[in-house]
Amino acid sequence: MSRKDLIELSKWYYSGLFGPCGEQRLDINYQEALECFIKVENWTYVGLMYESGFGVEKDGQKAIEYFTKAEDWSSIAYLYRDGEVIEKDIDKAIEYFSRIPNFISIGEMYLAGKGVEENPQKAVEYFIRDVEENHSQDAAVYLWIMYDEGIGVDKDDVKAHYWRKIIDD
Repeated sequence: MSRKDLIELSKWYYSGLFGPCGEQRLDINYQEALECFIKVENWTYVGLMYESGFGVEKDGQKAIEYFTKAEDWSSIAYLYRDGEVIEKDIDKAIEYFSRIPNFISIGEMYLAGKGVEENPQKAVEYFIRDVEENHSQDAAVYLWIMYDEGIGVDKDDVKAHYWRKIIDD
């Protein structure tokens, strides 16, 4: 069986893939999925299984171990940010989000006050950084709406127009 076929098979076992007429092609079998994911070194899926407890005992540290092998920094950041399977640690969440670089997620944390003190100005800094470094249209949309509506910042038609132009270009 080729690597590509094995990857597909592992996803079938993981989700119980359905055919074009709605028939279930395979029963969900997390143990088979885990073995296949390990065989093809799909460490992100192995990490997800440990994070969710699908076919294995839920284990946040093992999830981090496999996400690290996959260099899946965003999954680790969300684990630390949400604190559901490991102890919440916002500083570590920001550290891992910064590795991506996924500055929009850090901006969203500050905008909503999720795990950190709400700080729209800090959110703006991260959104701008995401636009500059990642050419993020989504971050530009945040900036446009914030300045257009005066959400967390002073309403500023000039800045709103600037960010709208970035989105349109």
